[in-house]
Amino acid sequence: PREMKFLLAEKVIPLLKERFKLGEGIIKARVLKTAGIGESLLDDRIGDELLNHSNPSIGLAAHTGQVDVRITARALDEAEADGLIADMEAKLRVRIGHFVFGVNNERLEDVLIALLKQYGWKLRIVEAGSGGAVSQQLRRSAFYEDAILEADTEYENPKALELALDGGSGAELRHLAESAAKQVNAPGVASIAIVSEPNIVGDQSDRTPATAVAVCVDGQVQSREYGFGSQADVASAWVSSWSLAMVWRALQDKFSPA
Repeated sequence: PREMKFLLAEKVIPLLKERFKLGEGIIKARVLKTAGIGESLLDDRIGDELLNHSNPSIGLAAHTGQVDVRITARALDEAEADGLIADMEAKLRVRIGHFVFGVNNERLEDVLIALLKQYGWKLRIVEAGSGGAVSQQLRRSAFYEDAILEADTEYENPKALELALDGGSGAELRHLAESAAKQVNAPGVASIAIVSEPNIVGDQSDRTPATAVAVCVDGQVQSREYGFGSQADVASAWVSSWSLAMVWRALQDKFSPA
């Protein structure tokens, strides 16, 4: 209605601008990117004191295998905003710094490769039925060509990998992935194994495991199963992000223990 447009333009908007200081100064944000911890656990570690802080404010956004922590500050100028953000970031890093792999647009694959190079480690990847999802994500890194990586994607299906491992049959996907990750693991080597049933398209909500992922560092294995096969839309993002996050976290625990 015309009278509401008048009230909004002449009364409401001026009131909001005056009360909340809108239109004055700037709003600036910085994102801390975390991996290896879920949103609820991250929320607990940060605590209500910081989560309820008004300026700067903190917001969490969960992604596949990662959680973003956004710090947003309102200030009269950029220098003041930077100071508010820096102070809050320092407090956050005391509580969650061990899980922070980068800021703003930094990508996990770049950070992981840099970490491998820093300590002279290798990464071995074995994928069966997944179409090389992990290897493809790593190749998106600008540092891929300089890194020491070994990938084996010759196995077209889980059965071929099963036969190559022990000549047996009927092994569960999770056991198969863990066995493969352990087999190619060695001192100074981190390993990832993906075993997926490529003919399963739909999401079975983890009731019928169709994809298994395992990572191994220093002989210690972490694994999980998914209720979708490699042809599902979410398959590539889930398995690659989770496995890279777990390798990064394991290396963090080894070289920079909390």
